[in-house]
Amino acid sequence: MRASSQEDFLLRQIRQAIEAIARAMGLKGAGKLEEAKEELGAAAAELLGPVAPLALHVDVTTAAHLIGDAGRIDALAKLLVAEAELYEVAGDATAAARATERARGLVAEAERRRERPTRE
Repeated sequence: MRASSQEDFLLRQIRQAIEAIARAMGLKGAGKLEEAKEELGAAAAELLGPVAPLALHVDVTTAAHLIGDAGRIDALAKLLVAEAELYEVAGDATAAARATERARGLVAEAERRRERPTRE
């Protein structure tokens, strides 16, 4: 894939993740928390592709390595922040804190990648 085509693809994936967050927050506002969680889960799967099952369950450094692109890592962090909001509304403070902490770790990993680009 040409560099500009790859960049277009990545930007489209990131935009779709952000749109999914907006839809999930709308569902949250309507009290449809399970549907909102499903929306975020589907967006994460679409964003990450075949590495999603693994990237969502390993430590943040390994997840960032699997994901590769800093923009996609940031988009996943935003999905996790939205997920944390859903957990908060549902009264699960532990899950909310876990999602928030993971999001923070991913943001830090994305920043490291921006500061020191890899040859992947």
